This record gives sequence, C-alpha cells and structure tokens, in this order.
Amino acid sequence: MLAKGEDFTLERHYGAAGYREDIQGLRAVGAITIMVFHIWFNKVSGGVDIFIVVSGFLMTALLMRGFLGEGMSSVWRFWSRIIVRIAPSAYVVLLGTLAAGFYLLPPSLIKGFVNEVIAAMLHLENFLLMRRSVDYLASDIPASPVQQFWALSVQVQFYALLPFVLLPLALWARRVRSPLPLVLGFALLLAASFLYATAAVARDPVSTYFNTFARGWEFLAGGLLFLLSPWARLRNGLAPWLSVLGLALVAASAALIPRGAHFPGPVALFPVAAALLVILSGLGSHRNRLLASRPLVFIGGMSFTLYLWHWPLLVFYREFFNAGTVGLVPGLLIILLSFGLSYLTKTLVESPTLLIPRRKAVSGYVIGALFLAPVATLASFYRSELNQIQSSVMVALEKGRSPLGKRPAYGWRKTPLPWTGRSSSPHATPCQRPMRWTATNRRRMTRRSPASSVT
Repeated sequence: MLAKGEDFTLERHYGAAGYREDIQGLRAVGAITIMVFHIWFNKVSGGVDIFIVVSGFLMTALLMRGFLGEGMSSVWRFWSRIIVRIAPSAYVVLLGTLAAGFYLLPPSLIKGFVNEVIAAMLHLENFLLMRRSVDYLASDIPASPVQQFWALSVQVQFYALLPFVLLPLALWARRVRSPLPLVLGFALLLAASFLYATAAVARDPVSTYFNTFARGWEFLAGGLLFLLSPWARLRNGLAPWLSVLGLALVAASAALIPRGAHFPGPVALFPVAAALLVILSGLGSHRNRLLASRPLVFIGGMSFTLYLWHWPLLVFYREFFNAGTVGLVPGLLIILLSFGLSYLTKTLVESPTLLIPRRKAVSGYVIGALFLAPVATLASFYRSELNQIQSSVMVALEKGRSPLGKRPAYGWRKTPLPWTGRSSSPHATPCQRPMRWTATNRRRMTRRSPASSVT
C-alpha cells in the first residue's frame, strides 16, 4: 500500500478536500431512478443503495478531516453539521405530510400513520417497519406516506455510530503510522455485515430490507473507498471508462434486477459497484462530463428533498384516485410537483438555514430542535384527537348508539373525499358530505341523542 520509504501520516494522506460535481450528478441519477421506478414500475431500483454508498464516502471524509483539524471534539461538530443538513428539510416534509395525511388517508390508517410520523421524526422508522414486517412496495396493502423515511433513519444511525468506529481506528493508525488499522477495520466490518445480510435475506427478506446492520456493508464500502483513495488514483485514460461502466451498471441494476430480488443481499453488489466505480473514476483529475453538468449538479443539490417529497405525493395520488397504477401524465405531474416542492424547500428552508452563523456546535442542535418541535406538537395533537374519537366511538357503540348521533355512521369508502364532495365508493351518493375531525364533529360524536341502529 505504501511505497518503499514512504512515511504515512493521516494529515498528508487524508487532509486534502475538494468538491466533487460528479458525485452530485450521481446523486441526481439515483434520485431520478428512484422516482421513475417507484412511480411506473413499482420496484426497487438500487437508487437507495447508491445514496448509502455516497453517504459512506462523504461522511467518512467529513469526519476524518474534522478529526485532523479539531481532534476528538470534532465529533460534536460533525453531528451538529449533519443535523443542520438534514433536520430542516426532513421535518418540513414530515410536517407537510402529516398535515395532509390526516385528511387524505382513511380513518383506519390514521393512527398507524401518526405513529410512523413519530418514528420517522426520531429516525427510527426502519425499526418500526422491521417490527411490522412491511413489504416496501407491496401492492395489496396501502403504503404509508412516510415509509420512505426508513432510508434516512438508517443513514442517521450510521452517522451516529461512525465516530465510534472511525476515530479509534484513526488513533491506532496514527500511533503505528500505518493505514492498515483503518483499512482492515472497515474491511472486516464490511465483510461481517455482508455475510449477515446474505444470511438474513434468505431467512427474512422483508425485515432485512430495513435492517441497519444488513445495510452497513454498503455504507462501509463508501467509507473504505475513501480510506483507500490516496492509493487509488487512476490514469486519465482508464478513468473515463470506469465512469461509463459505472453508469451502465446503474441503468442495468435498475432495469434488469427482478422485482422479487432481495436487497441488501448479494444482488445489491451491482448498484454498490456502480457507485464505487463512478466515485473511483473521479479521484484524479477526471470528471464525468455528464454527471458534472450543471443540470445534474443542480438536481443533485436537492436529491435529498426529491427523495422525501415524491413518495407522499405518490401515495396520496393513489389514495385519492383509488389508483393501483400511475399513468404517464399523472406520473410526470408527480415528478414535476416533487421538483417544485424540493426547489421551494431548498430555497426557502435548507439554504437559509445553512447561512445561519454557527460558531459553536450547540447551534446545530438548537436548529434541529426548532424544526422538530412543530412536528412533535402536531403529531401529539393528532394522537390525542384520535384517542378522544376512539374512546367516544367505543362508548357510543357499547350503548347501542350511533357514534354520530342521528347521522348514519358511514364507512370510509362511503365517505366523500375531502374538499371534493365525492367518494371513491360506487355506493356513495353525491350528497354525502365529508366529516372532518374538528371540534364540532367531536362534540357531535360525543353527544347523547336518541339511539339509532348502527349500520
């Protein structure tokens, strides 16, 4: 690894930093691939695996360079920077989805939806989905509008654990003046995670899809590439071919991997290898012109919010129109609206937040708490509303009364969709008006009136 007589120091080999336009372009390709295959093909594309590899590469670099500049205290600033990057956009999407979902989703799904929002807010969504054994793209059950937050939860968990893995190895490497502790440490963890993922997908593929440890090898692959990057410089003649091969693998992974393939098992090697090849090709002076083009760099800058926004829009469309599949025009409108919301989120929320002066690491934690507070407040309010409604309905049913007094207790599919006055049920009449869970309707539900039979 080291040339004969070469002296290893962390500062010399890992201290240089640089902006990679091609990585932003790769993130754009990942986001677009995810949207296209979620909307029209209802299958996993490998785009999330690309995101995880890119995160592993960038976050390992960020933490290492922070450690070289500030020592062990850099951990607090590392987490602070992560919070400032993630919290504003993520919590704005959660807030908007929570507000819309409360009125657009069937009442039978609302309680589970609010619980998932709380789990996503705490970056534990993947554990909740594991416990429920949710098939991410199952067509026989309604999808949650915040289900896509599982990927963010996994990555946040990686960011929380990374300092405890990287920094002890970095101290060891500095002490022995060799990169071997870093490289071997990451390689061993990567191998353990991959073997676990391979065994787990054979035993329980649904839960393993969201498993943090099973996904760890993808994140560690990106981190390991960074640790090897000082010795992985390629000649300009080879680099362009590697980038082309990487993009070809991205397309092939999305198009050719069958719908029933089990991620993150061995089949995930294809999108992971694709991301590694593209990143590797740009370690020298070469940059893939397509990936480094202005449009893709621009899209890559908001790929995070694109991923977060497209899913609830897709779920709400399917629920509102009772559609199992999405046509070309509606799908394009979902993508267009996702771009619009992502641009507004980045322009009005994310970018201004990044401009706030943060001399101390605690500033990032304060910013995160300020964005979390409205989501937590609204989720708690909705949860209390649901509990009151549920208890009122149970009391009325136990006494043989209609929960709505003299008004018939229509089921959801006989209840008109909000604000339109029309229902997705063929048995509903146009005159049936939607009942919203307001204070007035709650009082109506709890009012004791002459009993009528519940139908």
